[in-house]
Amino acid sequence: MSTRTLFSTEEKIIHKSETLLSDEARADNPLLNDYKDLFKSYKKLYKQSSRLIKISDRQQDQLRNAEAALRESEEKYRGLYNSSIDGILYVDMNDCIQDANPSFLEMSGYTAESLKNKKIVDLIPPKWHEALHDIKENQILSRGRSDEYEEEMIDKQGNCLPVSVCSWLIRDEQENPIGIWSIIRDISERKRAEQLKEDVERMVRHDLKTPLNGVIGLSQQLLVSIDQEIQMTERLESKIQALLIK
Repeated sequence: MSTRTLFSTEEKIIHKSETLLSDEARADNPLLNDYKDLFKSYKKLYKQSSRLIKISDRQQDQLRNAEAALRESEEKYRGLYNSSIDGILYVDMNDCIQDANPSFLEMSGYTAESLKNKKIVDLIPPKWHEALHDIKENQILSRGRSDEYEEEMIDKQGNCLPVSVCSWLIRDEQENPIGIWSIIRDISERKRAEQLKEDVERMVRHDLKTPLNGVIGLSQQLLVSIDQEIQMTERLESKIQALLIK
């Protein structure tokens, strides 16, 4: 029964009761006194019930509005989650993977089912394990987030991908840690560009250094030649002086 129907029925009963009690022809009826007391209790109960129903209706409206806002927020979040070009990963406090967005699945080569409950360290080369543990203990757990850091990730084919990571801690209503979200970006192209830059700089330095070495070598040869000429001149002068003396 709807609230409107319930109120309508109650109001009809109250109206009929008030009409009955106001009838002077029945004023001497001894049963009306008992009925008056019963009617007062009934009317009081009706007012209380109607007030509670109105409060309940307002709460239901608020709940429906909150649910609609939550659905809208979830849809926006899910759209961002699915369309992000960066990988997004969620692990529980035991470092087991619980969720991953399409970009991370494409990056890693895994399916969502094959990643479920897989340990995050299974995707990280051993040389990074100690650093990863240190970041979790001294950054994520202590202050709720990490600085952006770089590491490597092993994809399903066994290839190592350089990635940058930024993580933050998720807590429940009692402020207990329940999981960690991470944004993971493939920086392979950036690393290749950095390596190419280093290679070009090294080649330029080599090309600039090679002619300089030639100039230095030529200068040294000239100095040797000048030395030799000086020595020959000195010997020649000595012979000339010897001849003059004779």
